[in-house]
Amino acid sequence: MLKIRFALLDLPLMSGQWVSITVFDATATDGEQAKLLSNLVEEAKLQTGIEAELSALGYVQDGAPMYYGADDVVQYLQKHGVPEWTHQIEV
Repeated sequence: MLKIRFALLDLPLMSGQWVSITVFDATATDGEQAKLLSNLVEEAKLQTGIEAELSALGYVQDGAPMYYGADDVVQYLQKHGVPEWTHQIEV
């Protein structure tokens, strides 16, 4: 089993709307980011009961923080990063 950290955040997006999001500390080694994100969202829901409106993956590639997910979330995270990991799940 792997432990995956994630953050549950309430953020203002570029549109000015506030939404709840989850950001998972993970990346797909096979390039299947969308599938991994979907699986982690489902696992977080099952294991913690947490449901968010939007979600993203956060990871480091070549020493730089990278994000994959909903465009508004990615834009926000590129500017502000992830403040801290708040939860974890086992997969």
